[in-house]
Amino acid sequence: MATKPLIDKKAYSNIEIFNRYFVSSIVLNLLKSYKNIDRIDILNLKELSKVQKDSLNRLLEKNINLNSGGWGWFADIKPNLYVTLYILDGIRKLKDIGIKPKIDNKIIDKTVEYIG
Repeated sequence: MATKPLIDKKAYSNIEIFNRYFVSSIVLNLLKSYKNIDRIDILNLKELSKVQKDSLNRLLEKNINLNSGGWGWFADIKPNLYVTLYILDGIRKLKDIGIKPKIDNKIIDKTVEYIG
């Protein structure tokens, strides 16, 4: 399946982690509307759902600087405007295509405050 590299690769930077979340969210959303779901390898579908969930959890629970609301290049590094804007813009793009990320509005508000 084409998603195998996405599932197998370990992401380290916050941009890599977000990209895994972004792509898995889009693929899962597309698969929901796929009529022949029985033809899809269910095991990979479950793994892809895990990639999506784990990536978002890493970004929101471990890697965000809760004091400032920004993300650095890596966990435990001071926030970086470019990385924060990259992630926030990606969240906006997901919303624009009808995918609602499970992100508390307080986190988004804090991130916007950091950018401001």
